[in-house]
Amino acid sequence: MMNINESISNITLLLTQLNIKVDNVILRLDSIEESIKNNSILNVSEKKNVKQNINLCLLEKGFNLDQEFIVECLDNKSIIRDIELFKAYYLRDNTNLPFQKNGKNISYFNEVWFQNNDNYIEHTIISNIINTYIESMRTDRDDILDSEYKSNLGYIIKLQTNKQYKNSLLKSILDLI
Repeated sequence: MMNINESISNITLLLTQLNIKVDNVILRLDSIEESIKNNSILNVSEKKNVKQNINLCLLEKGFNLDQEFIVECLDNKSIIRDIELFKAYYLRDNTNLPFQKNGKNISYFNEVWFQNNDNYIEHTIISNIINTYIESMRTDRDDILDSEYKSNLGYIIKLQTNKQYKNSLLKSILDLI
């Protein structure tokens, strides 16, 4: 039978071995934590060049942008403000532009790259601007009978129907690509 001194000695030895193992685990965790900080694995937002891909697709509710900015753009009723609306959504710092220009050929991204053979880009850009304005007007239900509301509606119709205006807008936007 073991005496008390031997038992205490064994327990002390086991505790020492356990402390050594815990210290080793702590050192390994510190090393892993340092590696993660250096590589910014956990905090992707700190990486400067991380960009997300966005697809060029029809947005039923338009661009997800600040409502006041959208109203300002619509109230100005100008190509310049329509272009600013486009730029605010598609030319953000954290996104990759869903367009490519190769000479006169333009491609768009929607999961993969497609050639713009059917004027999809032009149709989608105009439709998304229009949908953004319409959605903005839906939130201001109190202004339905207001003359500004009617004027904004007239501007949206102009965006849909006036070929010269649409062509000027699209040319200006495509020049940005």
